[in-house]
Amino acid sequence: EGELAAQFKSFLGINKGHVWRWDPDSGTHIIPNSSARMPNGIEVDPSGETIWVNNYIDGEVVQYEPVSGEVLSTVAVPNLDNSAWLEDGRLLLASHHNPFGMRACFGLTEGSCGHGYDLVAVDTASGETEVIFSHSGGGPFGPATVAVPYRGKLYAGSFSGDRLGEITLK
Repeated sequence: EGELAAQFKSFLGINKGHVWRWDPDSGTHIIPNSSARMPNGIEVDPSGETIWVNNYIDGEVVQYEPVSGEVLSTVAVPNLDNSAWLEDGRLLLASHHNPFGMRACFGLTEGSCGHGYDLVAVDTASGETEVIFSHSGGGPFGPATVAVPYRGKLYAGSFSGDRLGEITLK
């Protein structure tokens, strides 16, 4: 099955994924309640007690207790790819503009498809979101799959192609 067909089946809800957890004593297990259309990015909460999972097609980031699978909170953010923690404690999410228009991005190994994206900071305590960077598309980079903070800047990796972006926030 090709990448485009798999994506289409995920959009329709035919293909669903799960989040897996590894335990050194008992091996791997599906986390209960983690079934979603294209679960993608995952981060462990700084406390080490919970995880945050980006569900791309369902347009949400979900906080789980990883053993029981209890859903602790959900924050709506569209088209989430991957995530990283910001220095101020917020969760930074890469969010793609119009995923249906990203066909040109699939399979690209060099250059860029130049699709638009947002970098969205989520206050995980309150659920408040803030777009801290937005790129409408075009140019030599895009769309970001993840951005990570380093020495006062954000460094973003491209979802497809071979690009890395350096972002200075004002």
